[in-house]
Amino acid sequence: MEIKYRDLILPNGLQVIISENHTLPTAAVNLWYHVGSKNEQIGKTGFAHLFEHIMFEGSKNHDTGFFQAIEKLGASLNGSTNSDRTNYWENFPSNYLEYILWLESDRMGFLLEAFDQKKFDTEKDVVKNERRQSYENRPYGMSHLVLQELIYPNPHPYHWPTIGYHEDLDSANLNDVKDFFKKYYVPANASISIVGDIDLNETEELVYKYFSEIPKSPRPEKLKSYPVQLSGNIEMSIYDKITLPAIQLAYPTVEKFHNYEAALDLLSIILGDGESSRLHKALINREQIAIDVSVYHDSNEIAGDFKVDAVAAESIDIDDLINKLQKEFENIANTPFTLEELERAKNKIITGRARRLSRNGGFGGRADLLNFYNVFQSNPNLINTDTSRYQYVTLEDLSKVFNKYIYNRNHVALKTLPQPSNENVSIQVPEIDRSTPPNTEQSSEYVPEIPTLHSLKNGMKLIFQQKTDNELVSFKLLSTDGAVTDPQTMSGLTNLTTELLATGTEKRTITDIANDFEYIGSHLNYMTGRETTVLDSESLNTLWGTGLEIIGDIYENPVFPKNEIKRKVKEQITELSTIKDSPNALARIIFPQIIYGDDSRFGHPILGAADSLSVIKQQDIIKHHKSR
Repeated sequence: MEIKYRDLILPNGLQVIISENHTLPTAAVNLWYHVGSKNEQIGKTGFAHLFEHIMFEGSKNHDTGFFQAIEKLGASLNGSTNSDRTNYWENFPSNYLEYILWLESDRMGFLLEAFDQKKFDTEKDVVKNERRQSYENRPYGMSHLVLQELIYPNPHPYHWPTIGYHEDLDSANLNDVKDFFKKYYVPANASISIVGDIDLNETEELVYKYFSEIPKSPRPEKLKSYPVQLSGNIEMSIYDKITLPAIQLAYPTVEKFHNYEAALDLLSIILGDGESSRLHKALINREQIAIDVSVYHDSNEIAGDFKVDAVAAESIDIDDLINKLQKEFENIANTPFTLEELERAKNKIITGRARRLSRNGGFGGRADLLNFYNVFQSNPNLINTDTSRYQYVTLEDLSKVFNKYIYNRNHVALKTLPQPSNENVSIQVPEIDRSTPPNTEQSSEYVPEIPTLHSLKNGMKLIFQQKTDNELVSFKLLSTDGAVTDPQTMSGLTNLTTELLATGTEKRTITDIANDFEYIGSHLNYMTGRETTVLDSESLNTLWGTGLEIIGDIYENPVFPKNEIKRKVKEQITELSTIKDSPNALARIIFPQIIYGDDSRFGHPILGAADSLSVIKQQDIIKHHKSR
């Protein structure tokens, strides 16, 4: 499927991309500024993220909150900042396009007229509180900040966190941040993408109308590639309010669109993305020495890193886990990668891309991807061709990057350990009247297609809804047997039964199921609620038949192996023991108990409790599933 678009550049340097998609009467605006935390200075960190917040607080001709103004239209909006860029997006009924462009252009060209000391002080406090919630008071949160400082030694532009440091935000003054805005939040440093139920010519006219009067400013100089080379291994331990210790390994790699990026991305999937990945099978399934393992490759604009994260299982010494990790790296070095592993990883990449292209807006949708390729490669058409570089990766490429960047290479090893009692964590251009909002056009009439209903002989109801604007097929199975059906002495039975569905069938083992799903770039999601249980999956339309057969086998022919029940119960009890580390998770369990009472079907924990899970037998699970 080809994404067609029109691109142009306004006289002031603003880059514009417009793409029609008339499937729904909605549209998306996505605006990127080519500025992130890497463009900050030592001692003046957090400015890019600070402006992400300030930009929502009003501009000259709309000096009030943007969220309230846009959400009342039935629209959604958000923004984000990383080391390389800041973006803002809105998804809305398409008849509000002109209003959205008026708002976006006003904060690009006329924000500082409404920016005062009061807003500055308020948003500084908001950002500092966000840092506390997202990192300082979140389990394992500070490890991410410390790891970043270690893998990118000062003065590398990725050394400091995007959210900044408290002391830098405290010492910042109004003129400092205004100067930062004047340099980076200018048309020549921005790219706007508009996708959806729009007309190309009319949209182009609106962009000219609202953005072309914003004065032209110099385009900031682009930072060059800045790869990291560690002179040796770096090891460090920190303490946090956690129950289970964790290890994080980080290896310097390459920047975005480097020749080796695709191979490293695929390698990360093979090693640690999904239940069929090598480290998951070794450390969680076989050795049962970890409860969570993840591997990911993070290429950024001027440098990149490859990370391996693992959380130790209960009563496992963190050094034993590290030794097992190193042993598995040796096994990987001596066990050639297979074509099946490579195809599975490629299918996951392609399916993920199709999933993103199925959405016009939001994080990662069409509009966001058009800006991504435009800002980082000056080529929006890569949205149609970029997956080809993954298709060209060979088994030899995988072995090459593993040996070049990972195996026996200098890296950072960061342990996060449970803190001793009573010890605190210590770490560090047309003329227009902008004062009046434009009139909103009448909304487009939209009549949704009526889904097709059908009933099978066994009573199961089927609902079909056809879409032709993407390459995915989505499936959702809903049954009315949530946690309310748990026996009083076996709270958690429904959830446990659901989580064990994919652990084996009459013809597939747990490894077969994981391999078969991940080979087609898909996976099974499942959730047990209070009154319903939902299973859902999604795959490319060319592979949907395979996915449907796997799901049917899982639901119709599960065998619930005793060894998997034992492993899952142990894993669940360990997870319950860590809930006290997260106030939000703890509140989700306690709140229903307070409202409904412990003995109520609506009050007991959906996940169960250690004593109730311990008494559940195989026959209980089989009986419960047959009753669905």
